[in-house]
Amino acid sequence: MKYKTLGVIMHDTCNAECKICSLSCSPKSKNSLNISRLKDFIMSCKNTSIVQVSFTGGEPFLRYEELKELIRFTVSQGFYCNVVTNAFWAYDENQAANIISELKAIGLSSINFSIDNFHMEYINKQAVFNAIKACKVYDLPVVVAMCKLKNERLGNLIDELDADYPSLNILINSCLPAGRAKKTIEREHFVLSPLANNLKCPYEGIITIHPTGKIYPCCGHEVFTTCLEIGDYEHLLYPDAIKKIRNNCILYILRNYGLEPFVQWFPDIACKGKSEFVSPCEICSNLFENDFRFMIPKVKDFINEKFHNISLK
Repeated sequence: MKYKTLGVIMHDTCNAECKICSLSCSPKSKNSLNISRLKDFIMSCKNTSIVQVSFTGGEPFLRYEELKELIRFTVSQGFYCNVVTNAFWAYDENQAANIISELKAIGLSSINFSIDNFHMEYINKQAVFNAIKACKVYDLPVVVAMCKLKNERLGNLIDELDADYPSLNILINSCLPAGRAKKTIEREHFVLSPLANNLKCPYEGIITIHPTGKIYPCCGHEVFTTCLEIGDYEHLLYPDAIKKIRNNCILYILRNYGLEPFVQWFPDIACKGKSEFVSPCEICSNLFENDFRFMIPKVKDFINEKFHNISLK
């Protein structure tokens, strides 16, 4: 498996405080990344498998000048560039057009808008509609991402979007029991299903820098509560991080065999007495939220059975 995207969570500050936020972002959150160091890290991704850098938050447009600086730099290094936003800044059509035209001019490749019943408690949906319209005018590719709970209705919102933008790429995700969502939403309200046949990582191919500076081997938000961090971006560049990932026997199993071996070896830890989950990320969080070094002998035995004389740290 090759990493193709570098995910950068610029900060966890947000102008919204959504109930379903799996990162617990809010106006009061203050973790943020250093722009100069980020440039060094992005530059170190040149001549590797990385082809795209995606900036998110929090709300990245709260640091708009720095966001533009990072977009320009990312594009200058030869990468595609994506941004994820709630579009609060598109409060009228002229403002939306001005910002989208500016971003397209400096090389932004695509943009994702977050909108659902929870975001609309803080952000007027018309702002997202204004931003989408501007993207269509300036030919900037768009994805609209929605988050939902069990039995929640999004049909009216989807119909509104489809009426004006019938070819719009809409992505609907189940709310994850992580961050604020885990604290504020009862488990029976999440979309749960058996995962016996779906134990592969749904977010492979994306390496992520968290606002605390920790580097993680995927972008699933539940990974940020685990001990699977690779290191800190202040001390590692991309080639160093990839080397650590490739030499990590736990991550080797996760990449190549998924979670199934761990579920077989440690069912009580993996499932915690549950039979249904929102996603494989929840099982991963159960397994690796605490010190998991006791698993390494079992993991090494498994690898040695598959590949004789292999040596992994």
